[in-house]
Amino acid sequence: MNITEDQKDGLAEVINIGVGRAADSLNRMLGTRIEMSPPLVRLLAHDELDNTIAPEMFGADICCTYISFDGVIVGKAAFALPMPDAMNLVSVLTDEPRHSPELDAVMTDAIKEVGNVIINNVMGSVADFLKDTVDFTLPGYAKGTAGDVLKIFAPSKEEVILFVQATMKVRKFETKADLLLFVHLESFSKLLSAIDRLYTGE
Repeated sequence: MNITEDQKDGLAEVINIGVGRAADSLNRMLGTRIEMSPPLVRLLAHDELDNTIAPEMFGADICCTYISFDGVIVGKAAFALPMPDAMNLVSVLTDEPRHSPELDAVMTDAIKEVGNVIINNVMGSVADFLKDTVDFTLPGYAKGTAGDVLKIFAPSKEEVILFVQATMKVRKFETKADLLLFVHLESFSKLLSAIDRLYTGE
């Protein structure tokens, strides 16, 4: 599926609003300053997910929060981090030493919560742009090799894949904060039409 530069800019703008809201929510929730960069948004071909994006994004082992959403926009989203970055992030957020046994005990809940906040705010921003609502499932969690974890999503030809690349900075630590969005084609077309109306003023 091809999209115009205006549509790409519009998508990035809507998603950037959600990323900003996510950073504000995490600041309040965690009581520590979190900065997130404006995201880059790429539309992926299906074969890129396995052959290019998995190794390019995450290297060998990753952990991943994933959520399905329904309503004005339908699909699923994944927030994934390379395992070393995830451990460093949780260590910074919880003040647990990097190799502490307790770190592993809090890892799942911490990554699920951070991913949940980011995904809910990003997709909530999309729903707000469409002047409607979206409902979310409870977040799931997976870890393993990038290729194995991403098999969970098995996107169909009826889904568009968006790769949202951003960075997250907490104190002196910086990591990727990337999202994969799998949006049903009908929902995505509705979103592009709304962006077109914004740019044309119709």
